[in-house]
Amino acid sequence: MKAIQLNEVGMNPQSRPWKEDASLAYALLRITLGLNICMHGVVRWAGGLGNFAASLVAMFHKESLPAWAVYSFGYALPVLEATVGGAVMIDIVRLQHQSRELRKQVRFFIRGAR
Repeated sequence: MKAIQLNEVGMNPQSRPWKEDASLAYALLRITLGLNICMHGVVRWAGGLGNFAASLVAMFHKESLPAWAVYSFGYALPVLEATVGGAVMIDIVRLQHQSRELRKQVRFFIRGAR
């Protein structure tokens, strides 16, 4: 049986860092959650925005909400779900942050080159 060699902090040097696992878990969560939200919107959108909005009005007819507000919400919800789900899936917030950092680096490089 081969003994495992440990480094100075008592860890196996061949083991992967935990941060790699955390980023993989984050990506998997982001993709599955984004796909779930996005598909809710896409399916409702494909079925017809008017049909979905009318079904919401029928469901909420006993409530004190005005029909025009429910109908408007029914038109907006599938579009928002598809858009937000897609943005979560591709991690648009991180991409915007990275592009902002890249712009800062380019500005610094250009100013420093003078």
